[in-house]
Amino acid sequence: KVGEYRGINIVEGKFQQAIQDSQGNIKEIRLENRESIHTDFVFDCSGFARLLIGKLYQTKWVSYEKHLPMKMAVPFFIDHDDDVCPQSDAIAMKYGWMWRAPVQGRYGAGYVFDSDYITADQALQEAEEYFGFKLTSPKTFKFNPGCFEKTLTNNCMAVGLAQSFVEPIEATAIWISYYNLKHFLGQDGIINRTVAYQKRFNEQCYQRNHEVLEFVYLHYLTKRKDTPFWKEFRNKNQMVESLE
Repeated sequence: KVGEYRGINIVEGKFQQAIQDSQGNIKEIRLENRESIHTDFVFDCSGFARLLIGKLYQTKWVSYEKHLPMKMAVPFFIDHDDDVCPQSDAIAMKYGWMWRAPVQGRYGAGYVFDSDYITADQALQEAEEYFGFKLTSPKTFKFNPGCFEKTLTNNCMAVGLAQSFVEPIEATAIWISYYNLKHFLGQDGIINRTVAYQKRFNEQCYQRNHEVLEFVYLHYLTKRKDTPFWKEFRNKNQMVESLE
């Protein structure tokens, strides 16, 4: 409603194809209903599908999997009565950690874990033992933590999950998206097509993602030795060089 009030044209449809010009810029988006949208600049907000920055431009993905152990997450919902503390909890578990964040009417929660040690069913069972009641997970998702080497390619900028994913800490993901967009728009990035600017901007985005990697990795440097996961973390997961 806000967008329409400000004169933004809303087009609903399913993506089919991006048409590029001779320089590789996206000049047209085609939808499955045969509608075409002519474009000067495109933000790739296609989430894990990464339709443009990944599939179209084949941008290099920089994986963090040698540093971070988490490969799978089981999300679930917990009801609350609106009498909650305004905080998000990160709870260390036997084979990873749980998040629990209050939203209107419920908690968004889940267990992110190293699937080398346990299955999704075992993770959900451990979460049920922690909370003391039955939980239902709508889905389980696997992921490869990391980011694209370039956030900005030609006339396309990746935003959100289309740009990077480390672990399900939403605050860091929102920070990355906000910070990248703030700097991009503040520096007239849409019209600044110089090679030097794009190189500098991509380096800045890459460094911000690396800071999140450092931040998350530090959380695993504990003295816990109660499960094989915690005993073997340092041997299995290489320390980020900048932290050594």
